[in-house]
Amino acid sequence: MMAARTGPLLDQILRDAAASAEARIGAARAEAERVTSAASEHAGRRRRAAIADRERELTGAFEATRAETSQRVGRETLGARAAALDRIFAAAAAQLPSLTSHPRLGDVLGAALMDALSYLPDGPATVRCPSVVADAVRSGLAAAGRAGTTVRADDTVALGAIVESADGAVAVDVTFATRLVRARPRLAIAIAQTLAGTSA
Repeated sequence: MMAARTGPLLDQILRDAAASAEARIGAARAEAERVTSAASEHAGRRRRAAIADRERELTGAFEATRAETSQRVGRETLGARAAALDRIFAAAAAQLPSLTSHPRLGDVLGAALMDALSYLPDGPATVRCPSVVADAVRSGLAAAGRAGTTVRADDTVALGAIVESADGAVAVDVTFATRLVRARPRLAIAIAQTLAGTSA
């Protein structure tokens, strides 16, 4: 009788044990899946962070390279334009002697002389100029109504003239070389714009 009564009890114990074991196995599997998922998510975050860091690094390197290249090109462009301007003004200075035969030399000198005389005090004035343009200076002064102004040939003066007050206290340099130097900033802007338009 005892053996008959223990059979169902043993079966129940075995069933309970199996159920408990299955529950533990299920829980263990769920925990394993959770840990695996968490690890995978963490690894994914680390991978995405590493990719983002690399992208930022590459972007920074690219921007730095682009800025450096832009600066270098800018410096080279400015240097090339400065050199071109130097050549242009050197060529213009070399052409100044040819102005002695220009048909409008008297008119140009006359206008420059009248402008220079306006800076001098009232009274006699002297104009010093190279002998090669002395006649053109006299013609320009006469055309401007200042025929009585003293003209003195002085070959130490560059092409053009120097206008002086009678006491020598005020002198205005209207030589072409000086006028070219004074005009350089203004002309340089116009030439640089032309060069920029040509290279665009």
